[in-house]
Amino acid sequence: MKLKSFLFPAVSAVMFIAAVGCQKNDVKEDPGTGTAPELAVEILDKSLEKITVSVNADRNADIAWLFSESADFVQAWGGNEIPPEDIFSLGEVLTAEEYPLMIEITEELESDTEYILAVAARNDGIYSDVHTESIMIESENMLSLTNVTKTSFTYAVNNVADDQQWYHTYFEKSFYEEEVIPSIRTSYGESLTEQQILEYALEDFGYVDYGVKEITWTAGDDNSLRGEYVRANIVSGQDYVAVAAPYDISAGQFGTAEIISFSTPESEGSSASVTVTIEDLTLDGMKSIITPDENVNFYFYLLFSKTVYDEAISYGEEFVEDYLKNYGYVSYNEYTDKWAFTSPGDQYELLILGVDRNGDTFLQVEDIVPPPLVPEISISAVPYDSEAYGSRHGYENLWLQVHFDNFSEPVDPGSIYFGICLQSEIDGYGGPDWLMENIGQLSGYYIMPMYQTYPDLSADLEEKGDSFSGVIERYYFNMNPLTPDTGYYIVLAVADMNTGEFIYSSYALARTNKAPVAGEDPDYQAYLGNWTLSGQSTGSNWGERVQYQLRVEQLVENYSFKVYGWSGTSVGEEYPFIMNYNPDTKGVYIMGPQELGPVTGSPDFNLVFGGMILYGVTDNLTFCYDDLDVTFEGSIQYDGLTLFGRSIDVGGFPYDYRSMNYVAVKDDLGEVRRLEGVENDVIYFSISRDGNVSSVPYGFSSSGAFPAGKCSFVSADLDLYNMYAVTAGASGSISFETDTLKEPCSLLRK
Repeated sequence: MKLKSFLFPAVSAVMFIAAVGCQKNDVKEDPGTGTAPELAVEILDKSLEKITVSVNADRNADIAWLFSESADFVQAWGGNEIPPEDIFSLGEVLTAEEYPLMIEITEELESDTEYILAVAARNDGIYSDVHTESIMIESENMLSLTNVTKTSFTYAVNNVADDQQWYHTYFEKSFYEEEVIPSIRTSYGESLTEQQILEYALEDFGYVDYGVKEITWTAGDDNSLRGEYVRANIVSGQDYVAVAAPYDISAGQFGTAEIISFSTPESEGSSASVTVTIEDLTLDGMKSIITPDENVNFYFYLLFSKTVYDEAISYGEEFVEDYLKNYGYVSYNEYTDKWAFTSPGDQYELLILGVDRNGDTFLQVEDIVPPPLVPEISISAVPYDSEAYGSRHGYENLWLQVHFDNFSEPVDPGSIYFGICLQSEIDGYGGPDWLMENIGQLSGYYIMPMYQTYPDLSADLEEKGDSFSGVIERYYFNMNPLTPDTGYYIVLAVADMNTGEFIYSSYALARTNKAPVAGEDPDYQAYLGNWTLSGQSTGSNWGERVQYQLRVEQLVENYSFKVYGWSGTSVGEEYPFIMNYNPDTKGVYIMGPQELGPVTGSPDFNLVFGGMILYGVTDNLTFCYDDLDVTFEGSIQYDGLTLFGRSIDVGGFPYDYRSMNYVAVKDDLGEVRRLEGVENDVIYFSISRDGNVSSVPYGFSSSGAFPAGKCSFVSADLDLYNMYAVTAGASGSISFETDTLKEPCSLLRK
């Protein structure tokens, strides 16, 4: 006879323990006067899915059985002898016409967990002793966790041959789910199975070992497969995963990979601390020195603006601590960092989550209060050439750019007084010092309310709030036209709207270009005609060489050119950019960004040609939609046109222009989109007359030497926070400089 039964028949686990606690020991069934029935129990088969038991007893005897984890029996009976009456009252009672009786217990069990099967028999009110069987099904898995503390954990690899090679590693669970898996899917495909993901993870981060072995990781252990100088930053209250898989050397492939999850015990608090020293604190950044005391094993740290910190701490300290564990920088000793502030006017919080020698943690918050903001007005003006919005030339136009930095509120255009004055006249009075000292007395003559004399500039400020730009064609209140090769002071003052007093003022000095001289200039004419540009693409295949066929045509004789073909698509032919000629040096220069008109089909976007720099972690270049200025300059050298990228300041760090390209920019506010077909840039380019292009990159002379001061660039092999600048010296040697930028600043001025 075969019966099928289940764990805890008719009684839940909680009821099981509670019912035992309610047994009345002074009330027992009449035992009768016969002999206790004989009972024999044999485990025939056991697995995680089913246990088969043979029970033999006297004819006409009833049996009862109870099955549960060993811990439940200990909690219910305290390790004492189990009364048979309890088995009959709590377990399943069976009556058989003949014995042995077969019982199947079908339940999903846990490996490496002890269970107890308790069986008793009863005949005519007389009970047998309780027969107990201890049952444990050992894990058949390769990987299992054997120990975990606040500072270490151990996992074992079993069920492998002595010479079996296998790979193993561990990850913080959040790092595995948020970084490793997405990275693998991006590189190898979104449809990967879990097994394939585990195999790729072991290929990249797995350590090799052999045979049955236990692996122990302790805080501070080397974990260099995760990165140079990376250690095992094991901390209390953290979730982890361990991964392992056998590897068939002859077949060159993994066997079944396994993954287990576990957590370290929670922190009990720590009295350890770190000492924080702040140096070179300015509006733009600071230097921090974190010195741990002798009880600190290591620490995580990050810098937040106070605005971000206040939001984060509103979710509780545990949220902040978890964030630091998952995303913080790590150090095991005193460490010095240079930080760039990204929120002018904000305060900052330097957060440190320290881990002591016992694995317990402490959160330390250091208030960082930069100096108060000082409002500043920056003014620049450069000669302006354009064909997109009317024919304009830099010998009779200036492009004005004004930025109001560190103002707490948008600037009211009605408070702006503005003027353009002849340099020769102001210098006759005493120059810029005289101009600034007497600016209050110049109102009404040299400077006027901007909304009256330059309404277009006033409207631009109204829209942007902290900057304005535009074309300047005339000067003085009587609006005389600008003249070639003439210097002008551009003056601006901000008035108190209540008193009319000027509270902020600034100026800039600009000069229009020389007017072109009529007549034949062979140096100018040498640039005309066809050229071949050859360079390296920033696309997926960095080794690919690309070529553009350039055509240089006259725009204004002896003054400027139109350049066609700087693109792999028709945009280079449809929208040529302007290159200027310098009659004094016989060289050329390219201003950028150059606005070329609305993008066809997208009138909200302007087509812009400008300079590109290598910035951040992307292989591609970044467009700089900054103030109009020179991006590249150069001259004809032997049979080639050599162009050198000028430098631009981004967040206090210099970056050289590496290339030029066409992009679409929305509303003059820096939303930049790549154009279809020109998503990549051409770098290390050279330009030749006859198409016999040398392999040397731009900025090199035909001899291959580095022109001094013209050849600095950012290495293409860089990470987000450690950028290595390579600068050429006068002798042609290369020196390396390094700096650390923790929060890269935006490239775009709003």
